[in-house]
Amino acid sequence: MTNDPAVTFHRTQEGRLAAQLDGYAMIAFPARDGRISVWSAFNIDRPPEQWVHDDFFICGTSVADEEEFRAYAVEFAAHIAEKATLPRMSIRSGHSTPWGMADASHRYGEGVIFHSSPSHGGFELSAESNARVHEAWRSPDRFYEEDIDWAKVAHAFPQLFTAYERREADITLRNWEPDAYEQIHGVTLEPGQFMLR
Repeated sequence: MTNDPAVTFHRTQEGRLAAQLDGYAMIAFPARDGRISVWSAFNIDRPPEQWVHDDFFICGTSVADEEEFRAYAVEFAAHIAEKATLPRMSIRSGHSTPWGMADASHRYGEGVIFHSSPSHGGFELSAESNARVHEAWRSPDRFYEEDIDWAKVAHAFPQLFTAYERREADITLRNWEPDAYEQIHGVTLEPGQFMLR
């Protein structure tokens, strides 16, 4: 069954709902809280009907049910297509970062570089680019790690990120930086709109 030309949905032999999209594979596994955990992998060399748990190694998000799983897969396919239109490019690696020497680096835009190392990764901004990050979120060393702080870069440079990434950045900042989020956006977050406080 297909909801979008870029996504096909399947059932594995175990009855799990799976999605195949442009080299990516996703599968729905039950979570302890009654929700569905979305696991993913790349380029599995067997038909989706033959996929098994051991094929998947990235546990991303969780969704309420199979309908949300399908919507998430379609949204992620749109993210992949949009990302291909952005001017991101690989550049020479070997830069020193707070996480060690970078083994891969990508230029997102002028003064916005993403570095990855064997242990971790994140963004490095030029002084000019760093000045565009809101002062409540600005890093004095111009580095923004990939788990939470990347979202501050996405907030400052939305044109360099996909709609999916911008939405994830907004969720991340609401959850982990609620006080600054309220200050910057001039809003009051209600219970259920964030995780920390």
